[in-house]
Amino acid sequence: MSLQLNLIPHPLFSFNPIFPEGYAGLVTPGCQVLSATSPHGNIIIQELSTSQYAIRYNIMHFVESLNISGRSDHAGLHTSVAWKNNFNHRIHGAGNIHLREDQFMMLYGACEGSSVYARAQEYQSFDACYSQEMVEELKPAFPRLAALISKAKPNKPNIFFRPSRHITHQLREIIIAILNCPYEESLSRAYIDAKIKEYLFLTIYEAIHRNDAANRTASIEIDRVNAAKELIAKDIYNHYTNTQISRMVGLNEYKLKLLFRRYTGMGMFEFLMRLRLEKARRLLIETDMPMKEICSLAGYKRISSFITGFKKHFRETPGGIRRSRSSRRSS
Repeated sequence: MSLQLNLIPHPLFSFNPIFPEGYAGLVTPGCQVLSATSPHGNIIIQELSTSQYAIRYNIMHFVESLNISGRSDHAGLHTSVAWKNNFNHRIHGAGNIHLREDQFMMLYGACEGSSVYARAQEYQSFDACYSQEMVEELKPAFPRLAALISKAKPNKPNIFFRPSRHITHQLREIIIAILNCPYEESLSRAYIDAKIKEYLFLTIYEAIHRNDAANRTASIEIDRVNAAKELIAKDIYNHYTNTQISRMVGLNEYKLKLLFRRYTGMGMFEFLMRLRLEKARRLLIETDMPMKEICSLAGYKRISSFITGFKKHFRETPGGIRRSRSSRRSS
């Protein structure tokens, strides 16, 4: 299993299987090394490839802005962490993905794409892909993982979540432990094998359970907003105050106002006024109630304001509604 690197539109770097002269950074036991130095910048890759997984730690620094393509022929599960700096990827079949520093993405399927790198910037990333066998072992623990994979389209990368998410403290510690493996090469493989399994478990947990938690939170929020809408609609003339409504639905007033606007596109008072105007329209059509009284019920002190608000909402005036009603009666 391997994570391949290609450069477009033409090769700018010549790679050698050694660290560049003067390199004083991390050296992970058991990893193969590829490095390239040119007038355009430098790239250092440390990759450990096994039959079950491949991990790669990339360090890149470019003198000029470059567009670099990358490819993985492995049709399994991939993760990528922006370890240093922000990354802008364009993955064929999946679109644009922006990773801020300390964020990660997860996708399933073979992938190919390109990334844009700014001049005079250092970039570091930690990438991993896993065999189907490793993923299968975790399906019983994560039933939704099997559902996500079953929906994957052949020959197309499938992104597990958008927008990209920040890595947790636990994930950061595992990456640091892998890159700074404290054992000699004879023991490093067993150590990294154990760590990469833990890493895979936690990335899937973040991708699936955090998403479920977010969905549960959104569901609770929508329920609270719907409860507030019902309380407002219950009596549009002698209505509850915002403070009373927030207490009744179990949210503080500021949070309720924020969520109400997020899920309805309007404030609670605007929602109340719309209900009143809709009631006013029904009264204009169905009754002979005087316009002044309907105006008062709608919460307006002046008929001119009522007419303006009514026209803005329904794109016709109260008088036009009444005339249309009279016209239908006489015909």
